[in-house]
Amino acid sequence: MWTTYYLGRIKDVGIGICVVSVFLFYDYWNNQSLKFSKVQEEQKIDIKSDFKTHPEASKSHLVKSLAHYQFQNRRNLISDYCQLNQNSSELHQVNQDLKWNKDLWFDYKNQLLFCQISKISSSTWVTNLMALKGKNIDEVTKKLANQLHLQPPEFRPYMRQHFFPLKNNSFLDARDDLLSFVFVREPFERLVSSYYDKMDRDWSKSVYDLKWMRDEIIHKIRHLDPELHKAEKPTPEEFIKYIIKTAKSIGPYALDNHIKPIWASCPFCSVEFDIVGHLKEFNKDSAFIHVNMDLMVRILTQGL
Repeated sequence: MWTTYYLGRIKDVGIGICVVSVFLFYDYWNNQSLKFSKVQEEQKIDIKSDFKTHPEASKSHLVKSLAHYQFQNRRNLISDYCQLNQNSSELHQVNQDLKWNKDLWFDYKNQLLFCQISKISSSTWVTNLMALKGKNIDEVTKKLANQLHLQPPEFRPYMRQHFFPLKNNSFLDARDDLLSFVFVREPFERLVSSYYDKMDRDWSKSVYDLKWMRDEIIHKIRHLDPELHKAEKPTPEEFIKYIIKTAKSIGPYALDNHIKPIWASCPFCSVEFDIVGHLKEFNKDSAFIHVNMDLMVRILTQGL
């Protein structure tokens, strides 16, 4: 499984959809309308007929058809990967793990199901989802820290539990009625991003998250006492050696979210995400969701 350690192809574009101009959405909407007309003709998708025949049909079901066409190539790559590794016990564990009942973001009001992957602009979509709930994420995290005395790694689990809980019996049931989406990126660029964001720091000045990982690297890879070398920071080579050594020891699925392989970061094979976004095309792929699910106005009116 280590030879297929990472899945995905994408480069980070930084800030993301929160600062995309209205003009981009307007232009995208015009292009999307033309493309949707073409898809309707090719796949015989008739929204008016669908509403007449199935008045209970939700917007997510209608957008799913378009999404499966728009993201067909990426979805096929993942499907092929799942088929090729169908006998892998590790992959089976990832995709059937009941932890996804609480580790995914279920927005029933807006008919969305989101799986976040660290270092792939997950903060942007978490901010978007909170805004759709009428919550300012900065104010929420400040309250969690000052009033509930939670640490940063505990913020998102708390938000998922209190604002985006699962209402179905299983995450596998929720996927049918919600538009599921995930973003991926080029795996080695993701590792580079993780290193510079989490390890390439001045450790003498303050305590950061993942200090425990820095300490383990200094101890296990450099063979020094991290308490006697508090200002030392791992080198990129030491960082990679640590990931490989730890993955061989505890398994890639048990790695920290910032270095966990993409295939182990979401239930790709069981959920079969409707939308597989590329970080290289983050704005465009996010706009697909915003425009077709009518999210843009709702988020902008929340002050984003």
